[in-house]
Amino acid sequence: MKVSTTSMHTVPMIHQKSEARPAPPERVEIQIERTPSKLTIDQTKAWEEMNLKSILKRTKDEADKGRQAVLESIQRAVQQGEELMKIENKGNVIADQAKRNTEKQIHPSNIAFIPSPFSVKIDYQPAKLLISTTKMN
Repeated sequence: MKVSTTSMHTVPMIHQKSEARPAPPERVEIQIERTPSKLTIDQTKAWEEMNLKSILKRTKDEADKGRQAVLESIQRAVQQGEELMKIENKGNVIADQAKRNTEKQIHPSNIAFIPSPFSVKIDYQPAKLLISTTKMN
């Protein structure tokens, strides 16, 4: 290409180098391995505290209460039998036992509609992403 100006000076020609063809693109193999994230929410304890138990848990709890009531009843019968064996001692054993057997038990009342703090268990495992590249010739 020749460049000139209006003055009398001549500017030498500038030769442009011919552009070389671009090198072919490199081939690259990309491997992507992904493990998805996982969120686990366990509300079991919160539901149980609100008395909304699964049928299996409720059955187990009631069986345990029944078993405990039987053991307490056996213990009371043994104690009363021992008192009757010693009836010759002072006191009115039969009247005392009758009074104890007819007294109403006061059951504690507890209204719990709101579960305790941190009764809901949350577990989060973030996703994992592994990207690797390999040049191919």
